[in-house]
Amino acid sequence: PPTTDQQPVLDHSYNDISDDSETSSSTQPDTASNSTPRRIMPRVTSQDLLRTAAPRPKDELYKMILSLRSNVTVDLSNKQLYDDDLKMIAEELRVNRKCTSLTLNSNNFTDDGIKTLCHALRGQTNKILKTLVLSSNNISDTCVQHLATMLKTNTTLQTLDLSENEIGDSGMDQLTTALKMNNSLSRLYLNNNLITDDGIRHLLQLLRRNNTLTLVNLSDNQFSREFKRNFVEELSKGHQSSKTVLL
Repeated sequence: PPTTDQQPVLDHSYNDISDDSETSSSTQPDTASNSTPRRIMPRVTSQDLLRTAAPRPKDELYKMILSLRSNVTVDLSNKQLYDDDLKMIAEELRVNRKCTSLTLNSNNFTDDGIKTLCHALRGQTNKILKTLVLSSNNISDTCVQHLATMLKTNTTLQTLDLSENEIGDSGMDQLTTALKMNNSLSRLYLNNNLITDDGIRHLLQLLRRNNTLTLVNLSDNQFSREFKRNFVEELSKGHQSSKTVLL
């Protein structure tokens, strides 16, 4: 099993590893030599993580990450997760055949972690996940560019919750542009962000072109009363009257 100071790396190339299977061990030091021996890192499988002999501070986290393989709904909110943890989650999503809803509210992700997650959801890499919740993660316009790129090619995600973050007009523009090429997302939550009147100037055009998107929650942003009134009037006209936009 890995030592306590090693970051485990999930290996998906093996599905079944017996308890008596051989693992690589560290090279033994040569007592006759003053040189420091080179250590050989052992191959660590997901099963090894669950039966590791040494206590690990985040053992419960690893079990939850592995639960992506067997649970339809996984909630990892308020778990003090960081980018390295999110990278492990992203690796699981690449082989996910079960989880359709993943909640990651209120953690400690940065641009680097969000980028890795989005790579795992691009195109046909993951064809199972339908709901992704990333609220309260300090996501800025810089992070949104990775989400927007993912949405251009993802064909499975139906609900994306980015509420209570730090997304501004630039981020909203990126999402609007991406959704012109997306035919799967039906619900987008952006409430409690930093979006102003300028940020949704192209939203009506998007709603006219996108037949899938039916709900956009933009409440508790920074819109003027006059803009809200005019937007609601325009929304009530034509085909987009069937869409729901919360301001």
